[in-house]
Amino acid sequence: MTNHEQLHRERGTPGAPSNTDENRATPNDFGRTGPAPRGNEVRSAIVHGVATLVIALIVATVAGATDGTAETALIVLAPIVVLIGALTALWRTYRSWRSGGRWQIWQGAGWFLLAMFIFFLSGVGPLITS
Repeated sequence: MTNHEQLHRERGTPGAPSNTDENRATPNDFGRTGPAPRGNEVRSAIVHGVATLVIALIVATVAGATDGTAETALIVLAPIVVLIGALTALWRTYRSWRSGGRWQIWQGAGWFLLAMFIFFLSGVGPLITS
């Protein structure tokens, strides 16, 4: 048997599910098996963080274009949007941890958004008092 034939025999047929570690169900801390980690969790966490910040920046930009009570409400709303995004990411951390997934990615997104919440919050005080 040549090396080429041996390699094809080890890999199996194209398109068939393989028995590699990435496709197996993994047990979590509670003894249940959850889905194997997927590669799109990183992408989902990044999209979640970017979308949260874009929405908050849109709210802040609209607040700059208005005046009066609407301006104050929108200025206060921008950090609240980021806080909701951070809490959502932390909730996804918990859910991913319970199912045995890659929870560290979501925890990183949650901490990043909490830092952005503090950043947005620090800008609210001076804008309201002026």
